Amino acid sequence: MPIGTKLNIVVIFPKGYELTNFELLAEIVRKDLHWEEDWEGFEYGLKFMQIFEEDRQKLKQLLSTGGQPEEFINNP
Repeated sequence: MPIGTKLNIVVIFPKGYELTNFELLAEIVRKDLHWEEDWEGFEYGLKFMQIFEEDRQKLKQLLSTGGQPEEFINNP
């Protein structure tokens, strides 16, 4: 996918995340080659162009916890 491509994205999380799903509009702003053992592909950078503020805050919280629901972080 070339830089500048606009994507309609639906993000779905397991129910334990409070944020079960949301939709957003994003644009590809970066595209780099990416190599791993026995695999070659691309790594993309996205710019969120349209997302509800409540969903942005929840996504930010989820990413700051390393992908773990807050209930699991606070109650190991």
